Amino acid sequence: MKFPSLSSLYHSFVDVLKRFPAPLFFALLGTICGMLLVDNVFDVGAQNDLFRLVYTGIIGLALSLAVKLYQERNPEKKAFPWLAYGLMLLILAAVFFGFDPFFKSAEILAILIIAFAAHLLVALAAFHKERETVGFWQINKSFFLRFATSGLYSAVLFIGLSVALFSVDELFKVEVDDAVYGRVWVFIVGIFNTVFFLAGIPGPEATLNNQEDYPKGLKVFTQFVLIPLASIYLLILLAYELKILLDFELPNSSVALLILGYAVFGILSLLLVHPLRDQPGNAWIKWYSKSFYLLMLPLIALLILSIYKRIGDYGVTESRYVLIALCIWLCFITAFFLIKGQEQIRVIPMSLMVICILAVTGPWSITSVSKRSQQERLKNLLTQQKSDTRDHEIRSLVHYLYDSHGLLSLKAFVKADLNKINDEMIASADTVPYRAYRLKWQARDTVLTMLNVPKYSADISGLADTYRGFGNKEPKVLDL
Repeated sequence: MKFPSLSSLYHSFVDVLKRFPAPLFFALLGTICGMLLVDNVFDVGAQNDLFRLVYTGIIGLALSLAVKLYQERNPEKKAFPWLAYGLMLLILAAVFFGFDPFFKSAEILAILIIAFAAHLLVALAAFHKERETVGFWQINKSFFLRFATSGLYSAVLFIGLSVALFSVDELFKVEVDDAVYGRVWVFIVGIFNTVFFLAGIPGPEATLNNQEDYPKGLKVFTQFVLIPLASIYLLILLAYELKILLDFELPNSSVALLILGYAVFGILSLLLVHPLRDQPGNAWIKWYSKSFYLLMLPLIALLILSIYKRIGDYGVTESRYVLIALCIWLCFITAFFLIKGQEQIRVIPMSLMVICILAVTGPWSITSVSKRSQQERLKNLLTQQKSDTRDHEIRSLVHYLYDSHGLLSLKAFVKADLNKINDEMIASADTVPYRAYRLKWQARDTVLTMLNVPKYSADISGLADTYRGFGNKEPKVLDL
């Protein structure tokens, strides 16, 4: 095997830089901010801004890559890049200024959904037309293999450098700060992994829509890893479905994860072997495909019952909203492929991207629905007679609403001006180290006091004031 020279590596990097300047810019932005976050030397406001820049860089990387891939395949559309990059900057500005993950933890999940939708757009950008199914599969095969390879190389490189740093520390007594390992990992993931992945994307001159090559390793991986895993999940689920029918009881809510696991492994395996379905000796692929979607029908019914039970007990939260959205998507995908057949595989990422966009926009968004659901639960509990159980539920809901949706999500339940309290809390959050966290706890406990609910449950209230914390002002450990 011939190892690449430094010259070839340099020229490969220059080629990636020339071809993908915008994605590399966003990768660099996210990497620099991530490395600064590792140091943890900034106040809460600065950390929040750095975190915003990190996820803005990640989303910008995916969106700009999608724009570039579409532009390469459609060079005749001269005005497209300007319009697309302008729209992309508006989206990134909305993401940066529209979310506040420090004061509203539920928005972290919304940001992850947006990032996932942006990556799905990359899968669709180059080949999105009905007659381009072969090209769509070929380029996404390249993405899949390159992603797996870059992940492996990044992990090996980080382990190797970590061992080298540890050896320098131990052998030469050169103190290596723990933050160095974090910075190395962020750099490898943000820069090395990104450049390596981008270098493997086929160029616009590649005639992917006419290629018929298929890696044998993918078939082996699908046939002997993914499909057996999906089959194991299926057997467990069918046995459990028989059990609940015999016992005549609602399913356990945790069964939803197993159903989603079966769906993910099954759909992924069908995508990976899609080009082989019409080749001689591969009739099992069509049989497996048809049976997979038929067997999804009882599992979707089981999933709906599981979600119904969980929501009936505790209302809608972000995690349950995701289950509902995925259940709707699985219903659509199952119906589509049972009726239309297996040709249009691009419908899978396309429909999933639409679900993601709907999940973060409008009054039906993940944050809006979950907040309204839990506010309604809190409203009902406040009308009930006071008891330890009621107070415990109210305490949990106040904690959830405050942590997930911010202080203002509770203003309908108290007479105090929470807008003013919230503004003062944000304004003074950075004046003292860790003051922001202390202010959050104090504001949350203030709301509980206004609702005439104890801050602690009855079994620990007597111990609540017996603990004290003492922070060390010195930068290093003191010898006591």
